[in-house]
Amino acid sequence: MPGLAGDAVGAAARFVDQPAYVATVLDGAPSPAGGGAFDGPHAKDWLFAALALGGAIALAAVALLRGRLRDALGEGVAGRSARAGLSGMRALHSGHVGDYVTWLVVGTVALGAVWAVTLS
Repeated sequence: MPGLAGDAVGAAARFVDQPAYVATVLDGAPSPAGGGAFDGPHAKDWLFAALALGGAIALAAVALLRGRLRDALGEGVAGRSARAGLSGMRALHSGHVGDYVTWLVVGTVALGAVWAVTLS
């Protein structure tokens, strides 16, 4: 999230400015300087969105076409590597309820760690 740390610090500064906050919320006064209205997504935002979409599509394709992908790659180095990766993914997620809970917790912790690193 590019610029998240700066935006969060600015929002916190505006929030603790109690008289300006009260005037904005109760009286509809314009927010103080530095409020910064949202001016829409920028090129970098579209790039990150495209990368996330591409990753999601690639992951879905691997999940849906696992058998066909394995067969299409043949017996070469690429085929053996793909089979090893796919069997590893299968071993990590067997479909049991405990797997769902575990990966939800792992994902939440990873996302929290990334946010903690980027905000500090």
